[in-house]
Amino acid sequence: MDAAVERKVPSALGEFTELNRWRIEEIHQEVHRDFRGSADDGGGPADVGCLQKLPETVLWKSTATHESAHAVLAFVIGLTPQRLALAPAGVRQDVGGAHTATGDPARQHPHQDIAVVCLGAGPAQARHLHEAGYTHPELRRCITEFAASGDLHQMKQRVAEG
Repeated sequence: MDAAVERKVPSALGEFTELNRWRIEEIHQEVHRDFRGSADDGGGPADVGCLQKLPETVLWKSTATHESAHAVLAFVIGLTPQRLALAPAGVRQDVGGAHTATGDPARQHPHQDIAVVCLGAGPAQARHLHEAGYTHPELRRCITEFAASGDLHQMKQRVAEG
């Protein structure tokens, strides 16, 4: 693997966190604002309303699903997945994983490609959790808006770069 790609993967976990640490909690609070008091995180899986309240193994597997979805989507649209990185199981951090993919920079619709790869992972993670019994609508919103906030940030940044 190219040394530049190899170096980029671990730094991607910290890059989003360092640049946006002040926004992460703000985004998280915004996601939950409409749901105050509706989830009972002490009940069963269907009552869990926040990503941060998931059991460690459930969180890790759902994060693996999220990052794998990025790789599958990249492959489907003709990019080459290079690497997935996950935070170690049992270690909670602001960013749970990262992915890289390569492709022809002269592709016909590069911004749409990035949007597909970025935006498809949150719903895949939410569906994985739903199928495992974690069905609370607040959790779905937490996953698709908060857990995917790095993906949304990356997409907006790439589009702004032109």
